[in-house]
Amino acid sequence: MAINHRFVSTKTDDPKDSTIVRPSNWNDTHIVGNGTWVRSATKIVAASDSSSVSKSQADYVCDGVADDVEIQAANDAANGGSVQLMEGSYSCDSLTINSCTLRGMGAVTAGGEADVGGGTVVNLTDSSAEIAVGEDGRLHDLKVRVISGYTGTAVSVVGEATFTSRIRMLDNIIIEQAGWRAAGFTGTGLLLNSPAGTTLSYTSFGSIVINGFEYGFKATAASELSGNIFSSLIVQRSEYLITLDSSGGGSIAHNVFTAVTLDTVEGTVDAITLTKGAGTNAENKF
Repeated sequence: MAINHRFVSTKTDDPKDSTIVRPSNWNDTHIVGNGTWVRSATKIVAASDSSSVSKSQADYVCDGVADDVEIQAANDAANGGSVQLMEGSYSCDSLTINSCTLRGMGAVTAGGEADVGGGTVVNLTDSSAEIAVGEDGRLHDLKVRVISGYTGTAVSVVGEATFTSRIRMLDNIIIEQAGWRAAGFTGTGLLLNSPAGTTLSYTSFGSIVINGFEYGFKATAASELSGNIFSSLIVQRSEYLITLDSSGGGSIAHNVFTAVTLDTVEGTVDAITLTKGAGTNAENKF
């Protein structure tokens, strides 16, 4: 269990002498009575092209090759806290974000595909690499870019065995395929999946932009994917812009999309695809 206490109270007989102090010998793990509790942390990761100031403040400095190694190590060391990716570009294979918020310095774009200095870009370098947002994970303020001809799932969110409601699970995120204005339709941008025995429900999602995939936004369920709120979703230049597929026998219902922009182009087959099959697919509001 992660406990976010950073300070403890030290009291004397005189209330005026009571102070709040941080013990000098505090380390990452502390045994208290019969239990173990862990202090969460914020770990800083700098890219190979981050500023010298950012690098000097970082716990991990990437070299532009297999940067997922440093980012994954930071995630594991954060103990339920957060990982701050400084400005710059990161070259990664797959990542799994569990019990942690992976946060960049902004998902910023100018003129369609160009990156703007000061933002954070995570480049997935393999045709099937992905960022898997797992148990109590969050992804904020960055761009995820995959290679042209990508065949995998760029960002996936999987339901949990124990019901958990999360706030702003994804927010201020751009997911795009390199050269997406001219690229063919391949791969999946964002997948929300509730396998058998899991639930992905009553979770909020902030601003998400998806560009240039076969499936832009896709939700599948063999169990329950319901009651989620999507406050801002933009899907562009994809063959299937939004797909809700409950053919696995689960329920996709009562999800609310409060602001949706769908940009169809030549080659777009369907803006919104609803596949019910053996499951339930009802009362989703756009």
